[in-house]
Amino acid sequence: MSLTMNKTDLFKIFKMTIFVLAMTYLYVLSKFNFNFSKVNILKVLDFFPIVFISLFFCFYLGRIMKDK
Repeated sequence: MSLTMNKTDLFKIFKMTIFVLAMTYLYVLSKFNFNFSKVNILKVLDFFPIVFISLFFCFYLGRIMKDK
């Protein structure tokens, strides 16, 4: 079982996290008819640790299941 992480894996997780946060921001903007004054981007960025940890967990879960 090879569960070591290299730099490309970490950058993949960062890119996926940024993509998920961007899609979340666009979804919230669409709910407020793209009124930027009603949506605070800092509130969306508060979810960064949660999204990062969950994607990190899913990444390793996928590696573990692929090795079996």
